[in-house]
Amino acid sequence: MPKRIACHRSSMRRASPRSVPTLSGLRAGRPDLQTTVGNLAVRRLLSSTRGPLIQRDRATTAARRQLIEDTITRFNGSATLFANPLVTMNRAVFDRVVNGHYAAVVHQEQIIDNDLGGDAALKARLRAAYIAAIRVVMTRAATALGKSEDDLYRENTGRIPMWAWRTPHHLEPGFSTPIAEGRTVDLLTGNVVFSTNGFDVTILPDRSVAQLSTDAETTIDISWSEIHYTYQTTGRGRRRRSLITHFDPLATPTVQIQTTYRRGSNQATPSGYGRGTTPEDVAGGAVDPRSTTLGFHEGMHGLAMVEYLEQHPPPQFRGTVGMTRANFEAEARRYRREWRAYSAAVKNFSTRSVDCVGTTIDQYNQAHRRRGQRIALKCGSAKKRRRRRRGRK
Repeated sequence: MPKRIACHRSSMRRASPRSVPTLSGLRAGRPDLQTTVGNLAVRRLLSSTRGPLIQRDRATTAARRQLIEDTITRFNGSATLFANPLVTMNRAVFDRVVNGHYAAVVHQEQIIDNDLGGDAALKARLRAAYIAAIRVVMTRAATALGKSEDDLYRENTGRIPMWAWRTPHHLEPGFSTPIAEGRTVDLLTGNVVFSTNGFDVTILPDRSVAQLSTDAETTIDISWSEIHYTYQTTGRGRRRRSLITHFDPLATPTVQIQTTYRRGSNQATPSGYGRGTTPEDVAGGAVDPRSTTLGFHEGMHGLAMVEYLEQHPPPQFRGTVGMTRANFEAEARRYRREWRAYSAAVKNFSTRSVDCVGTTIDQYNQAHRRRGQRIALKCGSAKKRRRRRRGRK
């Protein structure tokens, strides 16, 4: 029984160097001294990432290569530096390092592609150094900021290249949803097809339609098996019993994900709310504008849906041959309830992680509300929504 879920869719200030602790006196202990030395190294690292790039029309090939080599050295130094637990890691340091590293790797890759003949070996070394550096920073930040690494990577997909995500991804032409490495478009169907965590998943190419209530939406259709069974009744009176003799094997649940754009809408249009408006996405947009666009926003919906599928297995049917008919049918009802709850949970995860961050969908809808229009709130807890409803009565 298919269930359809429709989902739609700040500048970053540089932290003051004063936020980095300094040595308060010559009598500080050795751990304090090590911390201070490490923090001074952080300052040097951060300041080095802000230097101007070599002008392409004035730089020699050797100078351009040296710039790449210097960047690789900085990334390696960053990995070593932040592996030291005595080196400060806080929100300000995290933001500045992630932003600086992102700008450096994007710009240096452009130099490799445009001026150094796309040198594959050099690019591979640059990427490896960047990945090593960002892995260390994310691990340290997860502890310092009290978040999981999954959450940190999800929040920062707009300012970390797809190939450096915890699970590397890429974009396929015609698809807004990022695709995990190892998955590609099927040449026969034109879809991205894969199996994961008990699901058969199909990501369909983006499409355009004449009428749509919003500029774009990303939908997920989940289908699972109905329970077909036979039973046999034996005995009479109090001994009468109906027992299950057979039920059809359940097929693997299938999932279809697709992004639809209203005809005439532009994927490069700035995102109005949610992903594309967070401080992290805006910071990434200063380097690559895509992370602030409608297309990026919709891609995050598709990515969130796949993430939920991969982290939450499908409901399991526990009916067996030999069960009484009453118990079997009760189990079938439980199975259907769990599927409905699962479908709702996918929608909720996609909404909360994509629409309810940055400028939230509720804030956007309130700001663009027509006179007399009632806005259905999508963010916030159900308990808070119930309290608001009771308060209006």
